[in-house]
Amino acid sequence: MKMIKFYSSIFNAEETNSMAKQIVLAITEMGSTDKILLKAKTAIEESNQKLTSVLNVQHSNPYTIELKKADDWRDDVHMGGRDVIKAMTQWVFDTDKMEAAMRLEKVFHRHGWSLQNYGYQKQSSAINSIISELNRPEYQKDLTTCNIISWFEAEKKGQEGFENLFNIKIGHENKQESTAKREAQLPVIENIKKLAVYLNSIILFNEGDTAWDDIYSKIEGIIKQATTTSRSRRAIHNEKPEVE
Repeated sequence: MKMIKFYSSIFNAEETNSMAKQIVLAITEMGSTDKILLKAKTAIEESNQKLTSVLNVQHSNPYTIELKKADDWRDDVHMGGRDVIKAMTQWVFDTDKMEAAMRLEKVFHRHGWSLQNYGYQKQSSAINSIISELNRPEYQKDLTTCNIISWFEAEKKGQEGFENLFNIKIGHENKQESTAKREAQLPVIENIKKLAVYLNSIILFNEGDTAWDDIYSKIEGIIKQATTTSRSRRAIHNEKPEVE
């Protein structure tokens, strides 16, 4: 017996949005005059328009400006230390400092001389790598020789402050956006579920009807593909079991 299986619990908002758009387009292209099918299409389309709007909205975040200030600060601190070290590689009048600076300069080049131009997360990764390497005893000795230990402490403090604020900002966004997305997603899910129930019922009484077979197969294919995509994502994140 034919049966569209719609596991409503597995889809995230983006997957639901894409699936709904495909279903609406498929029903439109088939040119069916079935009143209930067209009513289902309209319900899915209208509810999905609201979901699309939510997905397109850029929610304001009170931490955005503060994070930019923290990033500017860590950029200034980082480049200040980097440039002082670069200058000391020319201190031919003080061989110890010059050689220490040359070793320190190589650390900066290894992890990104212009890392201040990276995106937030990539820059954080690079700075953390520099801090980790400069924590080694031999580089702590070089920093002391160049008399810039205070810069290194400021570098660590600036990075720690930025990361703390970044995590607060992301947490705020996730909470705000996940709630709005879920509220907009639920009506779309419910309308697709109703469509699946209708098609599962009507196909039982229209065996051999080419038009209904085509509609059924098309919608089933869209839902199956969306289910495969969702399962792949969930497998990566080890999410909860599926529920119809």
